Amino acid sequence: MHADIKIKQYLRGYLHGSCDKELFKKNVPVVSYDDVKPYIERVVNGEPSNVISGKPITRFLLSSGTTAGKQKIFPVNNKFFEDMSFVIALGSFLISKHFEGGLKGKAVISTTPCGLPISTSITGYLLSDSFKNRPSNGFTSQDVVALCPDNKQAMYCHLLCGLCLSDEVVNVSATFASSLLGAITFLESHWKGMCSNIDLVILASGSPTLVAETLLLTS
Repeated sequence: MHADIKIKQYLRGYLHGSCDKELFKKNVPVVSYDDVKPYIERVVNGEPSNVISGKPITRFLLSSGTTAGKQKIFPVNNKFFEDMSFVIALGSFLISKHFEGGLKGKAVISTTPCGLPISTSITGYLLSDSFKNRPSNGFTSQDVVALCPDNKQAMYCHLLCGLCLSDEVVNVSATFASSLLGAITFLESHWKGMCSNIDLVILASGSPTLVAETLLLTS
């Protein structure tokens, strides 16, 4: 912590160059997002990471915007995704421990002025090396489907893969309930086309993920 304190410009106004932990606890106030927002925006617009962080910032994440009706920007580095992978792995362990068979089945990004990518936290995780190098794959869809930049195409192919492998699906989950509702609504509007594609899979005796990838490439 001491090494980081020396670097962060934000803390200099409170610690005056000191690295004392007790002074940190006494002088640095509990803040809201609005208090640190100007520092985050400075990094977004091209200033060095040490304005707000003791380690290099590699990406910005966007909140859902449900709290104040406007998305917030959060700076992160690669360690964040390593920790996120650990939390997901821990959650998978708890599910497999308490729900028999729970894990045996298959279960938009832009650039800131400083050149670093910005996205939602889930998109950031899907694009990270931690996700690409995960030890196991418990999803019905291949990565190419999850990473499709067109949300409608991705949703169509993701649901198609899930329906084709329905015998292997043991749980459906999402970070937000609204995402599940969106998937259900999408299915209600596109089920006829999906049925035709499922027939194509059966006739070709092929892989549903291969058919989904073909649809992505030809649409």
